[in-house]
Amino acid sequence: MKKLLIAYYTETNTTKEIAERIAGLAAEKAWDCDIRTLSELASVKGYDAVLIGAPVHGMHWVPQANVFVEKYREDLKNIPTAYYLVAYLLNCSRPFFQKLIRKSLDKASDWVAPVKSGLFDGRVKREFPAFARWLFGVKKGTAVDLRDWEQIESWGKAFVGDLDR
Repeated sequence: MKKLLIAYYTETNTTKEIAERIAGLAAEKAWDCDIRTLSELASVKGYDAVLIGAPVHGMHWVPQANVFVEKYREDLKNIPTAYYLVAYLLNCSRPFFQKLIRKSLDKASDWVAPVKSGLFDGRVKREFPAFARWLFGVKKGTAVDLRDWEQIESWGKAFVGDLDR
């Protein structure tokens, strides 16, 4: 059985929930999936593929994810590796911020070219206050959970399908 590592960082469980959904899709295709936080891992050896997921904070993929990729980059270069990011402001903010978010995987991609990258809308605990809505360009009444589970599942199925080729 092929082994997939899904390594993630999360503070709100949003990224973890996405990891679990993708692991379920991979399991349906006979992949043995390990879901681990980035801090739990001491190696990526022994896996046939690796998926690294983390949120965006301050318009950047969290440093923990980049540190992980940099630390294991020599091993990851020999394993099909993919990335995903989760950002509430991905599609509901001003174009300037959207552009910054979309570029936030560039550093990791320079170290280890991904076989696939996923960009997913996220969630926040509560609606932004008026000043933050104005600053980021978020409309009043925007849902606090913007994850598109159909998009996530479609991406996950395509990712696993690409691995099986």
